[in-house]
Amino acid sequence: MRKSIKIVYLIVFIFFIQLNASAENPADSLDNKLTISDIVLLILENDSSIKISEQSLIAESNIYRRFLSDIYPQINLSGGYGFNYLSNYSSRNIDMDNYIDNNISTSVSMSQLIPTFGTLSLTLDNTMSIASIDYANSQSVNEPSFSQDPSISLSWVQPVFLNGTFIDMDLYPGTFNKSRISLLMTIQEDRIVKNTAIYDALSLVSSIINLRNSIELKEDSIELMQKHLAAMEQNLQLGLIHEVDVWELKIETGTERELLLNLKYSLIQAAANLRHVLNINYDVFFNEDIFNINLNTDDISEESIQNNPEIIKLRLSVEDARLNRIINGNKYSSTLTTSFSIAPRYSLDRINNLPSDFASSFTDFFEDDAGTEFSLTIELDIPLYNGKKRYYTENEDSAIENIALEELQLKTSSLIIEFQSLSIKQDNLGEKIILLENNIELIEKRVEIMRRLFEFGETTELDLIEVEIDLLEKNIELKETQAELFTTSLDIFSITGNDLSGVFLSEEKIPDYEIMEDIELKTNQE
Repeated sequence: MRKSIKIVYLIVFIFFIQLNASAENPADSLDNKLTISDIVLLILENDSSIKISEQSLIAESNIYRRFLSDIYPQINLSGGYGFNYLSNYSSRNIDMDNYIDNNISTSVSMSQLIPTFGTLSLTLDNTMSIASIDYANSQSVNEPSFSQDPSISLSWVQPVFLNGTFIDMDLYPGTFNKSRISLLMTIQEDRIVKNTAIYDALSLVSSIINLRNSIELKEDSIELMQKHLAAMEQNLQLGLIHEVDVWELKIETGTERELLLNLKYSLIQAAANLRHVLNINYDVFFNEDIFNINLNTDDISEESIQNNPEIIKLRLSVEDARLNRIINGNKYSSTLTTSFSIAPRYSLDRINNLPSDFASSFTDFFEDDAGTEFSLTIELDIPLYNGKKRYYTENEDSAIENIALEELQLKTSSLIIEFQSLSIKQDNLGEKIILLENNIELIEKRVEIMRRLFEFGETTELDLIEVEIDLLEKNIELKETQAELFTTSLDIFSITGNDLSGVFLSEEKIPDYEIMEDIELKTNQE
């Protein structure tokens, strides 16, 4: 009794949802038919996971570009103002009532990171001073004095003897390529997210189509079973069959009705999920031959697995571990740092009489009696004891690199096995479709013969109904096999690194997110 009440509630619930769906979309269902290209475009434009992935890619792209900006000259401008006031000051027999000094300092510096991991710097400084002095023993007012004090210096700082190498040329590209690897991994992750979203949506479409076909089959089967039941009740009245057979068919019919309700409920859930991921508010329908498109995988071989984004990410992980070992090795190496600076200087006479105009303040640096100041600094840093940090770091980096290599080999071998299995499955499904199409053609002829025999009274209606049900089941099996073949082809495209958006969309239809130009990893391999 409770089971019957549940079935009634389920019928009312399904009817209510279908009524609401019809109210939301009064247009004819034929107007809502979507092609696979339509579905892929809607997914690319509306899927939340894709939107998040795109924003992550934009963020990572800007992080990389910000880091890359270090290879360009870094130019800084600074300035300041100073005020100095003294009263009743005596020094060297000079008595002053007031001493006022206003000075403005400016500095322009430019530094450039060079491929030897050194830094080349150029600095230009200038201080302008306006001094006013009132002498205690003078009745006159002194005019303010104006002077400039410029300086130019060029310096180069270069660490040497890193990792046992005079100048470690791997450190400079390693530092930038490590940042680039993070961006390349994000690009591959974005490919994975897009493919997963498209694959899931098309799988959902396949599920909806199969559910609709199954519902149609159940409805037709129940209708035929009703005819079968009516014929059996007539035979029961004539005493040709036992009453138990009639009750068994009634129970079977009730079971089929319950299965039909479950299928309709599953269809409602699947359709709601599809509307959500496509960001639409109406049910969609598809062409009968939506999975009959030819997905040509003949040119795809095992070598294409190297284009799989998971494989590319693991290769990048191996390279990242290698670069990490190079960079970490410099932390605990003995370092000899050399630096020098060179700057022109005024002659001694000129220092006592600083120029007041800006032009001569610099040109006077290069007069015959001017000089040059050169300084050289050498600093040796030797780590004497660090608790074996270097030993543990080297072991850790080596283990991480070995793990990355093993994961790459394991993933590659597993994808090769999966590719081989999918290829065999694809061939078997193709042969199965041919056999089903031949069987359906034979069963259709058999149905025609049985109908003629039934018209002439040479066979029973029960036998005809059984053949018609068999034809329905074979047609549903054919559609399910076609959908399975379609999904298998998607699997082959995915594991061999093909972007599903490119499979179903022409190049001009693929959305352009204007993230960045294509970046390739170029590093020295050991």
